[in-house]
Amino acid sequence: MSSMLEEDLLCPVCLDIYKDPVFLPCSHSFCKACLLHFRKERREPSCPVCRRRSAGGNPPCNLALKRLCNTFLQERTRRASEGFCSLHFESLKLFCLDHEQPVCLICRDSVKHAGHRFRPVSEAVLEIKLELEQNLKRLQNRITSLKCCKELFRDGVEHLKSQARNSEEMIRKQFRKFFQFLADEEEARLTAVRKEAELKIGKMVELMETVKKNISGLSETIRATEDELNAEDLSLLRNFKAATEKIQNQLRLDLPDFPSRVLLDEAKHVGNLSFNIWLKMENAVTYTPLVLDPNTAAADLLLSHDLTSVRRVKWTGAPYNPERSALLCRSVISSRGFNSGIHSWDVEVRGESWKVGMVAESAGGPGVVKRDYWVLRFSRGKYSAWSQRTDCVEPKVTKKIRRIQVKLDWEAGMLAFSDPLTRTVIHTFTHTFTNKMFPLFDQGTKILPLKLSVRGRY
Repeated sequence: MSSMLEEDLLCPVCLDIYKDPVFLPCSHSFCKACLLHFRKERREPSCPVCRRRSAGGNPPCNLALKRLCNTFLQERTRRASEGFCSLHFESLKLFCLDHEQPVCLICRDSVKHAGHRFRPVSEAVLEIKLELEQNLKRLQNRITSLKCCKELFRDGVEHLKSQARNSEEMIRKQFRKFFQFLADEEEARLTAVRKEAELKIGKMVELMETVKKNISGLSETIRATEDELNAEDLSLLRNFKAATEKIQNQLRLDLPDFPSRVLLDEAKHVGNLSFNIWLKMENAVTYTPLVLDPNTAAADLLLSHDLTSVRRVKWTGAPYNPERSALLCRSVISSRGFNSGIHSWDVEVRGESWKVGMVAESAGGPGVVKRDYWVLRFSRGKYSAWSQRTDCVEPKVTKKIRRIQVKLDWEAGMLAFSDPLTRTVIHTFTHTFTNKMFPLFDQGTKILPLKLSVRGRY
């Protein structure tokens, strides 16, 4: 009966339950929207069923049919919520695996579910509960992982802030050092200019005083000579010889020459000023061929402020990052790698344990473990050379090593370790290198600076 009732409540235009039903004089009912749409398309006021013409305008509402439709929809909703099929009002005893919805026995035999798979509701509930519980566990594990990621990112943010503060402080410190050097150099050069100017001005003043005395003597002789010219004849004759001798003495005095090199040596003080200051900065500037990458350092390795030496501590507080986890051993690599050419650098080694060498970059990216190592190590009083591709070798060392020179010839496939103080080779690896090579360091190592030389060229 519910099926028959539903068929009677279907609009003949949209074939769905009536919405705002209206009726025509021919007694046929339609949804108000369906009737208006039909009339708009046909452009004539006729019945969609019997085609009988009717008056235009808004048709009257079928209140009884509207109430019946509302009651039917409410009842169907209630029955569906109580475990009954909304179409057939039968108990929902089966679960359609293809449509993933509960159905009744009549739905199972309908065309809509032809060829579908079914399970009893009780069995389907157990399977679904088990699947939901597994998914719930995955979600809980996922949120735990996300919380861990959040902690890692938070630690990363704090570490980034710390890195920024340290970098700013190092930059300021270095520039303060340069500013102080420039200020001291400026003061020294200004002092040199003032000192030379004071000495040469003093010399010129002395010459001026001498000339002044000569002018005074000449003026006195001129006055005396004029007096003799105005004197009586006998007096002039008696004093002529003395006056003439006095005049001759004054004429014998040489005129002072303008001395050479008495002016300020501007070329010395100002010429190539910036280059000369640059020359003096050789002692204030250091350069190392390699710089360590703090982002690759193990969590118990602490780098110096200039990123050239390593020492071991309990924990630096550095957060996880792929570059650090990519190293198999507790070490740090340089920020610069080599995939061609010949390169060398000196390393100071100290302490009871240290390690220097090289590691090949993996082709899988920064987060993939780097597996190819070539290392010279000192531990427990013994020296050893080993790699991932060769057996461990104990080189013959007769004297404790304080400095090591590492030389890489990428094209020739050679990596050599030697003592630059005695010029003896400690060990040499041979391998056909294919990936970029990064210098590797551990505790007790320091990259030594190169000697700088700044010279002008013609």
